Amino acid sequence: MKKIYPLILSAIFVLSACSTSSPEEPAKVSNVKSYDPCQLLTEADVLELFPNGEITLDQHDMEPNPVGMKICFYSTSSEDQSFAQLAVTNAADAPAGIVNSGSLRPLYESELEFLEPADIQEVAGLGTNAYYGGSGLKPGAGLHVLDDAHGVKLDITVGLGFGNDDEAAHLNIEKSIAEKALSRL
Repeated sequence: MKKIYPLILSAIFVLSACSTSSPEEPAKVSNVKSYDPCQLLTEADVLELFPNGEITLDQHDMEPNPVGMKICFYSTSSEDQSFAQLAVTNAADAPAGIVNSGSLRPLYESELEFLEPADIQEVAGLGTNAYYGGSGLKPGAGLHVLDDAHGVKLDITVGLGFGNDDEAAHLNIEKSIAEKALSRL
C-alpha cells in the first residue's frame, strides 16, 4: 500500500504532460540545473515533521521521468500511512515542449487546467507562483510551486495519517517543506 502513493501522484503529473511529448527523444533545456529531491528534502527534515515515527526512504528517483520529474518519498513506520513526498520537475531534464525560456510555466499552467477553480488556493511567498490543491490523493492535491529563477516545479504532498483531512495542517507542513527545498536551490 505504501508504494501506491508515489505511483498515483507521479502518474497524475506525467499524464498532464503527455500531450507535449513525442515518441522520439525531445530536446532538453540545458541552461538550468537538475536538482535531486532527496537533497532538497532530507530524512532529518522528515524526522522533524514526524518525530515519533521511524522514517523510511521508499523511493528516490535519480533519473528523471519523461517530463523531467524526480521523486523522493518517505514514509513512517506507523500503520497510519503518514508520509512526505517531494517531486521536483527540472527544466534541465524536461522536454522542450513543456519549458519556455527555462521556465516550467507551460507544465504548471496545463496542470491547473485539469482542476476546478474552487479547488485551487493561491499561496503567496513561495517561488514565482504557488497553489494548494487540498489534501488527499485527488488530482492536484498538495502544494505546487513554480520557481522560474531555478527552472524547477516542486510538488509537495504529505499524509498525516488515515482520516486526517485537516487542510490547514497539511498546507502548513507542505509550506515548511517548500521553504526548506527552495532555500537549498
